[in-house]
Amino acid sequence: NVAKVAAAVRDAAAARIVEKVDTSGVENPVVVFNTLAQERQEVVELPNGELTYAEVPQCGYSVQSADPGLPEGVSPTRVVAGGDGYVLNNGLL
Repeated sequence: NVAKVAAAVRDAAAARIVEKVDTSGVENPVVVFNTLAQERQEVVELPNGELTYAEVPQCGYSVQSADPGLPEGVSPTRVVAGGDGYVLNNGLL
């Protein structure tokens, strides 16, 4: 399956990049990737399921603390599959 091979190549490449990233100075570091051609400022889900805020440059990566937490004024958005589609919930609407 082409999709499985592509995902395996992507994951292997990301792992090699992470091995070379300097994470010194960041407590409990996690590397966040952005494959888009624009900078992103997003709430991201950490491997443990907690949410945190990340700013990542275009076509790049940044090192974030894996300690959960959101800046004041930032609301997480969750996507929930249900019935015939998806529901977006940011806790405000």
